[in-house]
Parts: sequence; C-alpha cells; structure tokens
Amino acid sequence: LFRSPSDEGKAVVFSLGTLFTSVLGKDAGRSRTGGAPTSGELALAEAGGDLPPVSDEEVVSSFVRSVGPGGLMRTYLELAQIGAVLGDCLFIHGAISEECMRKVPPRHGTVPVRDVSGRGFRDAPGGLLGWIGELNRFAAEEVASWVAH
Repeated sequence: LFRSPSDEGKAVVFSLGTLFTSVLGKDAGRSRTGGAPTSGELALAEAGGDLPPVSDEEVVSSFVRSVGPGGLMRTYLELAQIGAVLGDCLFIHGAISEECMRKVPPRHGTVPVRDVSGRGFRDAPGGLLGWIGELNRFAAEEVASWVAH
C-alpha cells in the first residue's frame, strides 16, 4: 500500500466484510457488502427468521429515533472512524482502490453531489497514518455538520 520513506511501514489490509464472510460463511458472492451479511439478514437470523409485519410508518419512526439525540445510529456515527491502524494492520470501512488511495473527499457542499470527476479530492500528507487521520477528521466534521443542521 504505502512504500515511501515517509510511511509508517507496510500495512496489511483486512476487509471487515471478508472477515465476516470467513467467520460466518455467508454468501461470499455479494460485492455490495463485501460478502458480509446485511444488518437486516443478521436481525432476521437473530429473530429466527419470522418477524411480524411492520408498517412504513413504524420503519420511518424507528429510523428517526435511531438518528435523533441519543439514538443508536447517531451515537455510532458520532463515535465511528473510517479507518484505524493497529500495528501493521489497516482496518478500514469500505474498500481501497488505486483511485482513492491517499485521497480525502471534499467537504460537503464544495462539489455538486452527482459530480464523479474527482474534483475537490486532495492528497493527504503524512503517509498511512496521515491519510487515515484525515479521513477520520473528514468523517467527524461531516457528522458534526449533519448533527448541527
């Protein structure tokens, strides 16, 4: 991944989706989740697969509560990190491609939502730890902006 003198060493990259797939043995052919079961599949498995019908209003209400103050999803988003380096291992939410390596996305509102040109992305300084630090800062600032508005 990173091989210049300014880098902190060679990183081994693990996908949590691949890890879940190997541990749970779930449908490894799914690329959208990296082979990991979706949260809905896990909930169904934990509930034994039989759940009573749920209305659209109940789904919306549950979602709104989860992202409201003190809600589970909001708390997760406020505490989560996009990546972490532990020893020589990089743990990252998502995947790494040549196009996104060392890149930090633009702040919300600086580039049109549907713009896929890569405009506004910048290179992160400081090797692997610098890149992961910048990604985590980006995510924290975006969540804080979302909470404030």
